[in-house]
Amino acid sequence: MSEQVSAIGATGAVRPTGVRWNIFLLMLFLISINYIDRASLSVAMPLISKEFDIDPAMQGLILSSFFWTYAAMQIPGGLLADHYKPRIVIALATIFWGAFQAIAAVATNWWVLLLTRLGLGASEAPIYPAGGKLNAIWMTQNERGRGATLLDGGAPLGAALGSIVIAWLIAAFDSWRTAFVIAGVGTMLCGLWAWYYIRNEPREHPSLNEAEARYLEQAHALEDAATPPSSGGSWMAYFRFRSVWCMCLGWMFFNTTFYGLLTWMPTYLFKVHNFDIKVLGGASFIIFFAGFAANWSAGGSATPGAAAVVRRTWYSAPCSALPPSWRRCRFSWWPMCAIRSRSWCCCPPRCSSCAGAGCTGPFLPRLRAATNRVFLVAA
Repeated sequence: MSEQVSAIGATGAVRPTGVRWNIFLLMLFLISINYIDRASLSVAMPLISKEFDIDPAMQGLILSSFFWTYAAMQIPGGLLADHYKPRIVIALATIFWGAFQAIAAVATNWWVLLLTRLGLGASEAPIYPAGGKLNAIWMTQNERGRGATLLDGGAPLGAALGSIVIAWLIAAFDSWRTAFVIAGVGTMLCGLWAWYYIRNEPREHPSLNEAEARYLEQAHALEDAATPPSSGGSWMAYFRFRSVWCMCLGWMFFNTTFYGLLTWMPTYLFKVHNFDIKVLGGASFIIFFAGFAANWSAGGSATPGAAAVVRRTWYSAPCSALPPSWRRCRFSWWPMCAIRSRSWCCCPPRCSSCAGAGCTGPFLPRLRAATNRVFLVAA
């Protein structure tokens, strides 16, 4: 497959344009903005809590309210991207979350602030599902790992930049409200930029030449020809596979750490270590930028073959430190270690129940194809 796609890229006298990479660099920028806006309240919370006389319990309620609507709108966001196409969904989501970010600046009490966080969570939710849709449309099978890296890299990069950008704006204007307005209006302008440049299909883009259009069409045709036919079944059948549960649990534990740092670390550094707003932003930047660098280095080699090596290394390293009794086949005590490359088996390589061959079943070809094409994981 990879040799065929490489041959496609080598044919023709005209060099293909790189519009698809420009779109995903824009997506990296938008998702970074997404995390700058969601991190802004955490950076400003030491000042806001003083102004509104908010105790730690109420701070936790306000900070967590973002995730209530963010989680609830994940699946609807994907359905919107399927029905209305990703371009309009990305543009409107960016404009709306920028509006809620700016509205937060006029809050006069904690419950108005909470309402704006609910709106921010709902409007930010569709950006990742729509980005995944773009990845399936605009990238070839061998490029989707790098496309996913650009999408996912916006989280740590935005968290890192958000710490210093918002901290700098607050220090420069001596007002968290002004910082929120600037961030919100800037985000809305980025939404207009997204509408201007992103297209739902490659041939709709005015800057894309015929060579790149043919390259993508032929690569997708080869991929579709190699995809096993659907064996039917509903989306609920995904939950029959332990690997799906393990990936969900792995992301849950990852997000517990990531968002714990994102939401509470600024307040902790301010209250316990007496960091001022500038030093606080710099400390947060170092932590999250290290995450972006690691994400980029791992994803940069994410061709199908190299991705398998990366996943084995990252997932097996922490697992190797666990006691052997914790690495039993039938009970995945360490979820991220249970995800194996090249098969959808949660078992260790020498598992007695499947001999390391991987789980099988009538729904497996469809699961592999859907996950590889839509959910950005190369089987």
